[in-house]
Amino acid sequence: MAYLERQLLSPDCRLITLVGLGGAGKTHLAQETARRLIERDDRPVRFGHGIFLVRLESAPDAALLSEQIARAVNLALNGNQPVEQQVETYLRDKQVLLILDNIDHLIHSADLVLEILEQAPGVKILTTSREPLRFVGEVVVEVSGLAYPQLHDSTTHLQLYPACRLFIEQGLGRRNEPLNPDEMDAIGKICRTVDGLPLGIHLAASLTRIFTCRVIADTIERNLDVLSTDLRNVPARQRSLRAVFESSWQSLPDPDRAAYVKLAIFDDGFTDEAALAVADVSMQSLLALVQRSLVQVVGASEHGSNRDAPRRYRLHPVLHQYIAELLAVRADLAQQTRDRHAAYYAGVAQRHDVITGNQRHASNLHALQTELPNLHAALHFALSAGNLAWLQVLVEQLAHYYAFQGPFDEAGELLATTAHRLRSLADEIPAAAALLARVNNCQALIENCAARYTTAAAAVQAALYPEHQQAEDPEIGAVAGLEYGRAAFFLGNFADARTTLARVSLSASDHVAPHWRIRAQVLLSRVLLYAGEHERSITESLAAVHLSRQRSLPLDEARALNQLGISYYYQGRYQAARSCCEQVMELCRKVGDRATLILSVNLLGAIAQQLSDYTRARIFYNQTLEIQNESGDQNIKAKVLANLGLNAHQSGNQELALRYLYEALGLAIQRGLRDEQAYALTSLGNTFHALGRYEDAQAAYEEALQWRQLLGQTQQSASDIGGLAVLAVARQDAAAARRYALEMLPIIMAPGFAMAVEFFRTYWQCYQALSFANDTHAEQVLAEAYRRLQQRAREIWDEETRRAYLDRVAENRSICEAYQQRHQ
Repeated sequence: MAYLERQLLSPDCRLITLVGLGGAGKTHLAQETARRLIERDDRPVRFGHGIFLVRLESAPDAALLSEQIARAVNLALNGNQPVEQQVETYLRDKQVLLILDNIDHLIHSADLVLEILEQAPGVKILTTSREPLRFVGEVVVEVSGLAYPQLHDSTTHLQLYPACRLFIEQGLGRRNEPLNPDEMDAIGKICRTVDGLPLGIHLAASLTRIFTCRVIADTIERNLDVLSTDLRNVPARQRSLRAVFESSWQSLPDPDRAAYVKLAIFDDGFTDEAALAVADVSMQSLLALVQRSLVQVVGASEHGSNRDAPRRYRLHPVLHQYIAELLAVRADLAQQTRDRHAAYYAGVAQRHDVITGNQRHASNLHALQTELPNLHAALHFALSAGNLAWLQVLVEQLAHYYAFQGPFDEAGELLATTAHRLRSLADEIPAAAALLARVNNCQALIENCAARYTTAAAAVQAALYPEHQQAEDPEIGAVAGLEYGRAAFFLGNFADARTTLARVSLSASDHVAPHWRIRAQVLLSRVLLYAGEHERSITESLAAVHLSRQRSLPLDEARALNQLGISYYYQGRYQAARSCCEQVMELCRKVGDRATLILSVNLLGAIAQQLSDYTRARIFYNQTLEIQNESGDQNIKAKVLANLGLNAHQSGNQELALRYLYEALGLAIQRGLRDEQAYALTSLGNTFHALGRYEDAQAAYEEALQWRQLLGQTQQSASDIGGLAVLAVARQDAAAARRYALEMLPIIMAPGFAMAVEFFRTYWQCYQALSFANDTHAEQVLAEAYRRLQQRAREIWDEETRRAYLDRVAENRSICEAYQQRHQ
């Protein structure tokens, strides 16, 4: 209204048209603007001869336009001159604002408006219409619905949204009790369904005398006829939303109607390219529909701020429902339009590939996100048509989109529906079986992303290296092996994972796209690291980095660099690990890979923790959890919680450590994450020991050790044996302490030892036990610990951090002090 006031009071503006659908509130807006102008102190100067509302809904033709204006301004007509001439003469020297309400049916014969503007320089005209008058100098103001909560917005504060306030005032204003959460959610849904259209809100609010808000919301989503009124003082064309749209529909020329009805096939918007390809709606026809308020231009804020993105259009939700009914009764046209829609969006998915991880990965993700509802619809059309070519492109691209963006449950439902349909097609279409194997691989991908590894492994068992499929389509076997290897790794089946991933890496080199080989190499590198083969792990990671750069695959480069950083971290090469993280984070932001970003931020936390910067480590771990919560990627949540528990333990807050570690343990048990379960148990043992709860510590260490032995994690088991050794010291049991220490000795003295949860704590525990038992190996262990500690300290890039590393970490300080005492 403030904008309209400024325009009407500007000397350069003579004609304003408020454009919008029937029921959008154009008349109300015009009247409120007039009221504000009347209440202004300077109104007599600006419109000294009056502000007049001219209602035109009952004027059947242009001949009555002049009579309606004359009646509104109280002009006494005589029979000696034409009415138009008398109106022009009367207004010639007047300072007047004319509000011509509902002029749209008179647009093509409204020359009187131009005549008045030319003959009466003091007159300004404000019109309301469903389309512009198309006069030079006309200021067009689009009137759309009132603001309402979007689908994923909270409905806790409904009063912040004008659409919801209007509904509450009209329908629930007399209630004294507060709204419950279900009512608030239903009101938000009602306002979304009518797109904030004031008429729709008024009609829906009138139903609250009979129905609950939930019933109204669910009903109008299915049937727009419920939104009607029998009040006789409401214009006939506004007594229901159907009447509003019938009026607009009848005003369309026949060719535009035939094109317009096909636009119902689009779900949540479309581009001009899509309108032409799918519905035969040309740019000229589209613009004409926009001018008639039958199609809306989507604002930049609704589809992102990318200026290069094509302009998008949409239909009002209830108008969409109206023409969808018209399309549905024309079965042949509906089927033809569905086929064209599926073909077009299969092409969109193929053009915006998110599987290979190329340079356009981030923009491709955004493009698929924008078209997600249409891609879903296209997939269902392809399923119903049994078109496997469209289906393969759509299902694989959507699965990988969800793997990056989530939510995983939504992806799981989509894939389950697709798999069910393919099973029914397999008997009549042989190729459906191969596509079903690809869908199984996609299901495994999503299950792995959701940290449901047992389910992921089961999903690919049938597709894992079947010889006939490998010969016909080797990619199926390669991807199945990759996802099975990923699941096996997280479930702690390292030998199985190693064998499978090595096979994929070897077979993928000649037969499938390079990104599959790179991904197998990265996972194999992680398995080798857990097996204690650090140099081989680094070799595999470096090979993956090189190949991804050679093939311009930044997504896989980020993943390979992240794994390389992890390998460097376990070797104590913290500066090199941090450098990898910095490169990874830059690449992840470019390509939109939140899963790898999560790993990298967590690794930065681990590096900070090793360097005794516990505060900074906590910041990184909490950032990791925030990104996980935003993306739905819970892959390493148990590990991050265990990291926070270890951080609290090392910082001296044992009660907080227990809370984090119990949560991590529960999550690991729930998801079958045996490595994370063992990690949490080891840290619980350390925390119980610090609290003097020796029996609890003993039980935690023993259970962790059982898991480490079951998983074949010899190096990691040293932490748990060391915990048991120092518990024996606390019990003054020298024999047990020596037995545990000697069991640790060959593990921690091996050149490749690096995988303990707390690396130097393990050496210190072994030294304490041997010293207590007066074993001669104590000196050897201390010397090795001191050598490796100094070696790692030399890798630290600045003096202050190096001193903190040696002085602030309790075990590191103890090793240095004990060594110096022995060699004084």
